[in-house]
Amino acid sequence: MSPLVTFRHLPLDSGLSQSVATSIVQDRQGFIWIGTQDGLNRFDGQSFKIYKDERTQTVPIIFIIALNEIEDKVLAFQSGGVDYITKPFQVEEVLARTNTHLALQRLQMQLESRNRRLEREMELAGKVQASFLPHTLVHVEGWDLSACLHPARATSGDFYDVLPLPGDQLGLLIADVVDKGVPAALLMAMSWGLLCSHTSEGDKSPVEVFDQVNHTLVQHLGGMQFLTAFLGILEPASGRLAYANAGHPPPLLLAADAQEPIRLGRTGPPLGVSERSTWEDRDVTIAQGEVILFYTDGITEATRQDSFYGLKRLALTARGLWPSDGAESLLSGVFDDVRAFASDEPQSDDIALLTVARQVARASASLVQPKRYAGRPPVPHARIARSHACLGGSRPSYALTNRSRTRPNPCRPPTRPPPAGSLSAADSPADSPCLGF
Repeated sequence: MSPLVTFRHLPLDSGLSQSVATSIVQDRQGFIWIGTQDGLNRFDGQSFKIYKDERTQTVPIIFIIALNEIEDKVLAFQSGGVDYITKPFQVEEVLARTNTHLALQRLQMQLESRNRRLEREMELAGKVQASFLPHTLVHVEGWDLSACLHPARATSGDFYDVLPLPGDQLGLLIADVVDKGVPAALLMAMSWGLLCSHTSEGDKSPVEVFDQVNHTLVQHLGGMQFLTAFLGILEPASGRLAYANAGHPPPLLLAADAQEPIRLGRTGPPLGVSERSTWEDRDVTIAQGEVILFYTDGITEATRQDSFYGLKRLALTARGLWPSDGAESLLSGVFDDVRAFASDEPQSDDIALLTVARQVARASASLVQPKRYAGRPPVPHARIARSHACLGGSRPSYALTNRSRTRPNPCRPPTRPPPAGSLSAADSPADSPCLGF
């Protein structure tokens, strides 16, 4: 019967070689027992060599020593020891303690393995989610569209879509699922499918779509999960946008000569809260030279210390950027300013942006129905870019534009100074008047 414990007893005088420590790690059941007669200072320098090496930093070290002062014990644990046994000792006690630490080491290895597997699964889920987003943005004569999504984690609760509809209309959708992680990802997939399916039928108003989607969500989820959403039906020829806003942060309509952006406010509560929820249809006309900025609360609730980015700063930044060189330029400028405000703060929420700009008024406008591609979209229709530099996050961001010429990725670090009209950090409001829920 093989022993439960394999170990190396290394008196400090014999030296603590890296090769010995590495061989113990490779045995997967290794311990180092340290015994010394002249204090711990000589071992202290050696221990840091072990813990700086990824191969040996998990080697458990047990001190069996005659020193009984509290200072010696503290130094031993600060040096990386997992246990401290004073002499004289009983062999049975040493073996029992060693077996305990060995069991803990095995549990740690199992936990690390499962975490790695979970990370791989979440990365795959994130890729599946990304496939839900449009591979191309529909090209409409006289209009310019751009969109960007940056998840805070591997998966996202934010989503957007641009849907070609019968009668040369266009469906504009942006939504934000409450919560984060796996629950939000599952509700995102369900909500995206429901909203896109009902909207694509083409004969329903935004309120009628919300009514049917809300009924399904409440029926299946019992009001335990919900989402905010903005749905608009655009007539490109006239610029008329019929919309309903289910508790979502108000999109901003920017005109070239307007002092204040027009807010397309909420017309009802979030989806999935109650079967009795109702919404109101509203409409607005987008004139030549105007743009609508759609966003999720990851923008307005971006934080630095105790300050929120806020709707006030977003409105001032957008107003200072427009008119600009198209929808993507506005999107890029907003991202730059949010990233500059957040500085080194980690991104705490998903971020989605959609910009829809009217360039030239035409007597008639028609949609070009691009094919859906499983792989990379064709350059003449759209370009999708991936970046790991958005807001300092480690997850990929997705940027999409319906303009065919080469343009900068809106998720890249800023290459120009902040736009005129942007607030300084000291002027940022203390809280956000535009909470998502």
